[in-house]
Amino acid sequence: MKTCVILAGGKSSRMGRDKTLLPFGGFATLTHYGAHKFGQIFERVFVSSKFDKFNPPLPLIK
Repeated sequence: MKTCVILAGGKSSRMGRDKTLLPFGGFATLTHYGAHKFGQIFERVFVSSKFDKFNPPLPLIK
């Protein structure tokens, strides 16, 4: 089974706000866009994050 993990950590100090939560391409966030795209290639997609910050929720590895 092919699995993908999207790394969604870091301070985002140069952006001034959490870059993983920026809206992108009609999706709620850049991370949702990435999960959608990688979901077309991989059977399972997880997001590595310290916090459950995504709305709608995404499968997390904390």
